[in-house]
Amino acid sequence: MRDYLTPAIRGLVTEELGRAKAESKLYSAPRIYDSLLSSQPLCFNLFGELALRLDLATELFRRRIPGLERVTRALRALARPRRRTLLHDNTAFDVLVEYTLRAGGRGFLGIEVKYSEDVRDKPAAMRPRYLEVAQQMGCFDVDAGGRDGVAPAAAVARPLAGGRAAAGSGEFHEGLAVVVYPRGNECAAACATYRGGAARGCALGRMGLEDLVADVQACSTEAWVTAVGERYLAEGVRE
Repeated sequence: MRDYLTPAIRGLVTEELGRAKAESKLYSAPRIYDSLLSSQPLCFNLFGELALRLDLATELFRRRIPGLERVTRALRALARPRRRTLLHDNTAFDVLVEYTLRAGGRGFLGIEVKYSEDVRDKPAAMRPRYLEVAQQMGCFDVDAGGRDGVAPAAAVARPLAGGRAAAGSGEFHEGLAVVVYPRGNECAAACATYRGGAARGCALGRMGLEDLVADVQACSTEAWVTAVGERYLAEGVRE
């Protein structure tokens, strides 16, 4: 547990692991304890305090989401319990931020985080369910891009498909998705592949981890914020 930066974050990790099995959430031990440079600990260290302090989360995400009134929930790495996923697989956002809009209604921001991990694994199979959702929601131009057009970028594309479906369900008035990764991560190529198969108006957002940490630092000067930058962005830390 020493990998986690504050007592509050450590308590959050313990709480989430305690109910992960019952709720079929996507945590894994011992990885969440001993894989120090994986994205799961990063998500807790970066978003854990925000999840517990929604005023700070609201200040942060107002910088990125036009019309946001207030963040109402900021969940860590548990956006969609696997047995409830619309895509019938283990797809889940790493972080799900829910918020209200000044104009009325609700929205969400789904965040996919890549850190030391890459996306060079064998592409996921293009299941019939993926095509069905893509066609229903208009997320991907299947005819123009071909049935394999989305598969190489499945790690970043499938969460958006599920997210847009949730937005279209009536529960949310808008749904956004963004991939966060540090400079030099090969996730940029996967995002470009995704964009090649995305339907018009369904762009997937990209954000540098450096930029997101800078936003947090602009909202708070607390020690844990400085520690996040020192741990994950110091030169050579991922080598």
